[in-house]
Amino acid sequence: MAIADRAFYKNRKIRRALIGTNIKSIGKMAFYGTKQLRYIDIRTKKLKAIGKKAFIGIYPAAKIKIPRTRKKKYIKLLANKYG
Repeated sequence: MAIADRAFYKNRKIRRALIGTNIKSIGKMAFYGTKQLRYIDIRTKKLKAIGKKAFIGIYPAAKIKIPRTRKKKYIKLLANKYG
């Protein structure tokens, strides 16, 4: 399963996102411009790819929770994908 490109593009209502255990990829600009997105909980251990600019434009102090066992891998995947 995947989160499509621009799935929540500039959505003004979303504040929290739970990325479930079966998600393998997050599309380009999936959460781009969701300025109210303050908390992202990534529960999947199967994540292989995160598209360009997937989390650009979210709340500046947003917290992202990732599985402890995948910390190094996910930090690399998330590099330059948010801000």
